Amino acid sequence: MTTRTNGLALLAHKCAARTFDLSTGVVDASMRDQIVRAQLLMRDLRENDPACNRVLIVGGGVGGVSAATMACELDMDVVLVDSQKKPFSLQGGVTSRFVGPFMYEWPELGHDCQSYPPSHVLGQPSDATPKWTAANPIPAAQFAMNLEDWLVAHPFLPGTARFYFGVVSEEVEAYVRAFVAYHGTETVAGAPPGPEYVLPSGCLDHRGKRAYGGASFRPDYIVLAAGMGDERVALPDFPLVSGESFWANDDLKLDATRHANSSVFGGGDGALQDVLRLLTKHDHPLQLIRDLRLDAAVAKSIDRWAPHLEALERQSRLVTTWSGSGSFEDIDTQCQLVAADLAGDAFVCEAVRRQLREGEGEVHHVMRERYFGKAYLLNRFVVHLIEQCQKLGPRRGVLTYHAHREARVTNAKHAVRAGKRGYLISLRGDTKQYFFRWIAVRYGADPGAVPQSKMVKLNPKTRADRTSMAAIPLPLMVPD
Repeated sequence: MTTRTNGLALLAHKCAARTFDLSTGVVDASMRDQIVRAQLLMRDLRENDPACNRVLIVGGGVGGVSAATMACELDMDVVLVDSQKKPFSLQGGVTSRFVGPFMYEWPELGHDCQSYPPSHVLGQPSDATPKWTAANPIPAAQFAMNLEDWLVAHPFLPGTARFYFGVVSEEVEAYVRAFVAYHGTETVAGAPPGPEYVLPSGCLDHRGKRAYGGASFRPDYIVLAAGMGDERVALPDFPLVSGESFWANDDLKLDATRHANSSVFGGGDGALQDVLRLLTKHDHPLQLIRDLRLDAAVAKSIDRWAPHLEALERQSRLVTTWSGSGSFEDIDTQCQLVAADLAGDAFVCEAVRRQLREGEGEVHHVMRERYFGKAYLLNRFVVHLIEQCQKLGPRRGVLTYHAHREARVTNAKHAVRAGKRGYLISLRGDTKQYFFRWIAVRYGADPGAVPQSKMVKLNPKTRADRTSMAAIPLPLMVPD
């Protein structure tokens, strides 16, 4: 590796003595972000501590595997453990979610590239970089299969890497706690090696073959890449009213949803994605933008605002990074103003209407805030554009969008209407009772179920600084 480092990744992700966390508190979480974040951490760790020879990685998703391949290229001895039965299991089999490395970079240049690594980067990728080729965003299941093929073919040189899938999570958690407790008491350099981790038996490796256990492993460092844990997919006060998890095949795109009322709860990125899947003909919002731009006049109107939107998004990210708190209300207000201006063009309104699914159904979006929260600009802008166009233009024959801002659910229960099962839901201050046949609840990760919190307790005094550093924009790729 020829690139000099300054240890920023170590500061951003350190959570305890000799322990780093790649998942908690991060802002950007695309597949490409996870790859880059993991590679930067391993690169900086190796350069800042040449004595680092052995690393235990907890988590076999995109981030954990990327950390393992990079560490191996840096001549480390790596052990990766995961409670699931195979790598990339979160995305495996999921066909209703589409992923791409750059689609959420819109309107920046390069957003149309969906292969990784891309051609528009400085330098060349290392051999440790996951690679796939695609002209468009692809289903998550296909993405997982592509990475499985890449991982099986990876040579893992010059270091060594051992994978253990199907481990007992409680045993790993106990070891991490013991490791952190031991190294937290180190007072002098050259302290004795930390506690021994006995490699588990009865597990599978990344090829699906039996992984040999029983030997001991004493890591110099631990990297936690176990994801965000359990989602909150039920209404808080009404636990029986729930939807599918984000990484699960759902039925929001069924033909029947075009002719029924549905609801999405939450104001963040996951909620906006589900709103768009219900409302539009498309599997992902980038295709909607592409279709809108097929009309030259509409493309000209959108392109006129693109530099302004890009500047606003960059400023929003910088404010968030350097203040420790999100500027979501400000960027949301600006997006709404741009969308209202575009909606004043009848050609734009008609082009937007053509992107919506035909039917008499309604999509109700229930938010506890008056603005959308943490979300990619593309999702935020497109939802605002649809809302503003439906306020000013014709809505005939297509699904309609209704936003309920600063809303609270006061009652919710299972119900049957006209022989159809669904949910009867009341909102505070609204005399109408809504019957929804489909719902999606996107209230983010359950704070009490985050895997890292079971192993390491983040210091509240440094949490804000760590979160701010973890939000610093990432490069598109880590050069060799």
